[in-house]
Amino acid sequence: MIKNFTVFLGRLSSPEAGEAVQAFMEKRKPDFLRFE
Repeated sequence: MIKNFTVFLGRLSSPEAGEAVQAFMEKRKPDFLRFE
């Protein structure tokens, strides 16, 4: 359970998660193409 939580927290701090949150706050669709 702790390992899963650690992985989850790591994903929240990723650039992709940051883009998702920023897009949500700006009421726009996220642009994940720059992360490929």
